[in-house]
Amino acid sequence: HNLQNVLASVAVAGILGADPEIVRDGLPQFRGVRRRMEVFHEAEGITFVDDFAHHPTAIHETIAAARMRWPNRRLIVLFEPRSNTTVTNRFRDDICAAFGQADEVWLGPIHRGDIIPPEERLDREWIARSLSAKGVAGHYADDVETILQGLRVTARDGDVVLILSNGAFGGIYARIRERSW
Repeated sequence: HNLQNVLASVAVAGILGADPEIVRDGLPQFRGVRRRMEVFHEAEGITFVDDFAHHPTAIHETIAAARMRWPNRRLIVLFEPRSNTTVTNRFRDDICAAFGQADEVWLGPIHRGDIIPPEERLDREWIARSLSAKGVAGHYADDVETILQGLRVTARDGDVVLILSNGAFGGIYARIRERSW
C-alpha cells in the first residue's frame, strides 16, 4: 500500500507540473505514515513493528509486506481482534487465511467480547488450531501479559514481531518497550 501511495503521489506531482528532480529528492525525506509498518522498538535482535491492520485484507497485505521487507526472518504476529469485522465469526475463515504467511500468531483478547454473544464471538481457539494444523504456530490469550510471556519464550534474535491492532492492544506497546528481552 505504501508503495502504491508513493507511485500515486509521484504521478499526481507530475500531472500538476512539479519538477521531477524536486520530487525525486523529496521522496527519501518522507518518513511514512504512523502505525503503518512502523518499527517502534528493537531489542536483542528482535524488531517490533506496529501496523493498524484491522480486517482480513489488511492483515494479509501487511503480512505480505513484512515478508518482502524482512524476507529471511521469522515473523511472529500479535493480533488484537478489535474492529467490527474481526470480533465476530463472520470473517473467521478469511482471518485465519490472512495469517497463512506468518510463522507464529498470537490472537489477543477480543475487544468488547463480553457484549458479543458467545456463539457469534470470534473463535480464536478454532483459528489457533487451524493455523497450527497448517504449520503456523497458533495461540490465543485473554490478556496481554500471557501473550508477552509466550513471546518471551519463543522470540529470538532475528525475529520480527508484527503487532496488528487499530487500538492500544491493552498497552502492549509500552510494555514491550519496558521489558528487557
